[in-house]
Amino acid sequence: MYIGGRGLLQFIRGDGARTVSENGDFDPKRFGLFLPSPRILRKYKPLVKIYGTLSQANINRVAIGLPPSCTSGGLVFDEMEIRHGLVYQPHLAQLVGLVSGEVPEKDVNSRAWKDANVNKELATKVLQVFFVSTDGKTSVPLGFHPTTGISGKEMADLMIPIIKTFAEFNVTIEWGSSDGFSSNMEFISQLKKMGLEFYHVFDVTHIEKNLRNTLENKEVLTRQFPKGFSLRTLDNLRDGQNGPAYRKLFPHTVFPKDKMDVQHFKRLIDSKLLELLKDEVEDSARGLFEYLGKMKDLYDGFMDNSMDHSLRFEKLSGVTAYFTDMDAFNGGLGSIGSNLKFQIVESIANLAALHKSHGDLLKPSTYGTLIVENFFSQVRAKVRYPNLLEYATHNYDA
Repeated sequence: MYIGGRGLLQFIRGDGARTVSENGDFDPKRFGLFLPSPRILRKYKPLVKIYGTLSQANINRVAIGLPPSCTSGGLVFDEMEIRHGLVYQPHLAQLVGLVSGEVPEKDVNSRAWKDANVNKELATKVLQVFFVSTDGKTSVPLGFHPTTGISGKEMADLMIPIIKTFAEFNVTIEWGSSDGFSSNMEFISQLKKMGLEFYHVFDVTHIEKNLRNTLENKEVLTRQFPKGFSLRTLDNLRDGQNGPAYRKLFPHTVFPKDKMDVQHFKRLIDSKLLELLKDEVEDSARGLFEYLGKMKDLYDGFMDNSMDHSLRFEKLSGVTAYFTDMDAFNGGLGSIGSNLKFQIVESIANLAALHKSHGDLLKPSTYGTLIVENFFSQVRAKVRYPNLLEYATHNYDA
């Protein structure tokens, strides 16, 4: 039981004598008001909704609450892994954890729980969706969808009703942003087949991680540097004539264990490293310098809102030309891969289209999944590896 009041303050200060009665017993009246425990308080909170959070009714409530000036926006979405399994909700007398929905207690005995297909129905991920205004001033979590891995068609079936609902409130969903998973690319293809005008921008941070990892996993070949280059080139430079300067930037290794840490690709596009590489004469080092320079142009083009737009798109056009030619050279052998090239070219083209429509209102850093990643961080700060019920509970709190 939680206790408060003047008596508690006196007790904290060490004046415990005032908190007991004349016969030495604890006197609760001298502490003041008894407060309910967190467990009691949770019973009075609204029930957490686990399924159907992306329903039309919920989207209606969000659209109605948007400021009148908000007439254009996008859907930003990303997946997070969760701990799969069934969880019992005693106050609702039901099991949750399946993708298909809750199982009422009265129906538990009628389910074939030993069937192997039951495990395939357990949600292992949640797809979180945000609405973000095109000017970046408004962002609202719309809801989440439990899944075992969603296909592009399923995603289109989920997103198109949301787009249509916003349209009923004169809010145009012009764009979207996600990482580059294959289902997201299939989703873009589905929208194009339907003739929907939708500008999708793949998250530049995910693209940069994959560009960096390509250098670790293979020799990259370009028309100008056909013998190739990779992170092994940089590792060799650490042992060369200018080794001390390179080891100062990479004191331990250029091959860290956690490949997805953003700091690893940021070190590669650091101006100090590019200045060192610029003076190298070996073809492999020159090739690496050009590749990392295009990585920097791409990242700055999407993340530096203060950059002049004419300079931005001049640099981004160079990025498009570079990776397109790389993919065409030698039948694509030694390139970054057609999927990653598509993400880069598509994102730059769609950013240019959005700039054409919105001009100086455009803030390129808006078009990425950072807002969803931050949201996931808030959930993980409370439960490191949540199950579906825990995710829903802390999603509500976040």
